[in-house]
Parts: sequence; structure tokens; C-alpha cells
Amino acid sequence: MIMTTSKIKIRRENGEEVEAQSPVIVSASRATDIPAFYAD
Repeated sequence: MIMTTSKIKIRRENGEEVEAQSPVIVSASRATDIPAFYAD
């Protein structure tokens, strides 16, 4: 799993626009994990 952050702009309830950090999560699993749980 890889986690990084990127900056985005969000609008507060009062209309003010501010920068915030948004996590970007990349998760990859091996294709062989799936048959282990769903095989008959």
C-alpha cells in the first residue's frame, strides 16, 4: 500500500475557499488472492 497526499481546494460553509490535504491511497493485491476466498 502506498499513501501520499495532494492538495485540493475546498469551500467552507461561509463560502471561503481554502487548501486542504487529501490522501491518495493506492492498494494492490495479487490476483491469486481472489480464488482463495471465492473458490467452490
